[in-house]
Amino acid sequence: MSNDNNQNENIKNDKFSLYTEKINPKKPKKPKKKNKKLIALGILIGAGVAAVFIVPFIVGKVNHMVEVSNSELSLDSDDVQAINLEEINETVNVDNNDAFSKMPQTIESIGRSIVHITPKESDLLGQILSDKDEEDTENVRPSSGLIIGETATRFVIMSEGLSIDEEQNVDVIINGEVVSGKFLAKSPKFDIALISIKKKDITEDTKKNIVPIKLGNSNKSTLGSFVISYGESGDESGIFNYGIISKKSNQSMVDANVTVINTNIATSSNDDGLLFDSNGNLLGIGTDMGPDSDTFKVVGIYDIKRHIEKLSADIDVVLFGIYGEDITENIASRYDIPNGVYLTDAAFDSPAYKAGLQSGDIITAIDGSEIKSMDDIENILSDYKAGKTMSVDIKRKNKDGYFDMSFDVNIVKYKA
Repeated sequence: MSNDNNQNENIKNDKFSLYTEKINPKKPKKPKKKNKKLIALGILIGAGVAAVFIVPFIVGKVNHMVEVSNSELSLDSDDVQAINLEEINETVNVDNNDAFSKMPQTIESIGRSIVHITPKESDLLGQILSDKDEEDTENVRPSSGLIIGETATRFVIMSEGLSIDEEQNVDVIINGEVVSGKFLAKSPKFDIALISIKKKDITEDTKKNIVPIKLGNSNKSTLGSFVISYGESGDESGIFNYGIISKKSNQSMVDANVTVINTNIATSSNDDGLLFDSNGNLLGIGTDMGPDSDTFKVVGIYDIKRHIEKLSADIDVVLFGIYGEDITENIASRYDIPNGVYLTDAAFDSPAYKAGLQSGDIITAIDGSEIKSMDDIENILSDYKAGKTMSVDIKRKNKDGYFDMSFDVNIVKYKA
């Protein structure tokens, strides 16, 4: 996913940082602790209150062409197994003036997909009124959720997963109604969870008002594109805001490289919130990856889509434990190095770390399949289950040049 420019920034011309073989252990980031008991109690009490929409300012009136991919979720069974995201690519002429003028309608459309999720009233009050400290009550924090699909009898909701514990009973607040939600799965890697609600528990008027969100193609969104955010603003939550895409970059995370979309929308918190394009399609989920910023940024939904599919099929997300960069043909030729994925780090105590892989290694194959990019590694890991032992072929450099090595790596379930 990384382009040549990003690769050239990572590979310094003279110092050849990619030849460094020193291990620099890195632990995956843990979510920030943001639980506030009074906020949780306030949302519980005010569950039926309508959301407040705030639109403070607009920056930039730019005419441009944006390619948008609308993706709809196809659910194969009532048990919400194997969600299949089918992309429908279309090119849309977007004028930011037009996007601004239709924003009230776009926000209304997005709002038809948004719900709020809390532990059930008895669980929530018990935790709030107990003597547990802030860290112990992290899971009390309410979450926003998006309806992303449906079966004949259920709606499926994607939520920020780590604020909901697997063993907790949850309530879903939708159009002022409170209904019981069923926990399906969660992923600590992207901090998301899947929950379902029964259609029979919802009034007919509410069912008619629900429109599952569509997924935009975040990889094809362009600088200057008009966007709408939903999340926190100061001490307020559940706020709509808007602006433009100001920057796109590739960021390395464990076992993946992802696209981070930066906006000019001011925020007090980056690891909560959602970003939509001018048509109301979901572009990404809030992240605190990269340098600290007081403007909103997200991980592109394109990079999370496959993750949602795995969660829906109840497939464990596995951990290999590497941070890597693609070695393109141009880079390989320019620096006279092998093609593959350059290992920038092995996460501390991960399977890769324990097996002996280290920074400076170049991964060339896994179980006989050629590796040319982090995408190739993601594709292979998506088919593997925890406990699988895979053979990883690498090239390592010494004073005489590169030589071949092979490691057996026992992958495990990804945990927070």
